[in-house]
Amino acid sequence: MKPGLYSDVEGRFQVLLEESALTRALTLACASGQNETGGVLVGRYEDGGAVAVVEEVTGSPRGSIFSGVTFHRAAGNLRAKLLRRWSSKRHYLGEWHFHPGHSPDPSGRDTSTMARIAADKRYSCREPLLLILGQSPAGEPRLSLHVFPLGEAIAPLRAR
Repeated sequence: MKPGLYSDVEGRFQVLLEESALTRALTLACASGQNETGGVLVGRYEDGGAVAVVEEVTGSPRGSIFSGVTFHRAAGNLRAKLLRRWSSKRHYLGEWHFHPGHSPDPSGRDTSTMARIAADKRYSCREPLLLILGQSPAGEPRLSLHVFPLGEAIAPLRAR
């Protein structure tokens, strides 16, 4: 698990995961104990939109629901935060969450949620990212990163 460039097998989707964003996600996951937690990914696009740069990971907004096997992100004051980021050309890029004690593979619920986000014009994100932190059986941190292009199959991304 490391920051850096991630892409799909075909090289169609590229994501640069900045170290500060990954560190923040790991810190928030560790603080959640055995409960799932999460938030949103914020960043910018480079190379004419060819590379999404994940610069920021937010914490869970007030009103979010947590348990050992469930995380539901509330809207909270997220809209206001994202509007402030928008003015500096930083955008909503997707979602992140933590699977304590489990693999970082997306669940069926994760997949359907991300497909809804891709189709929802309010998000203005036709190719949202999903970053999941998980753990190996020995408790070591694991990461998965996927893109959910509107109307297409999920694309897993790998470190390059």
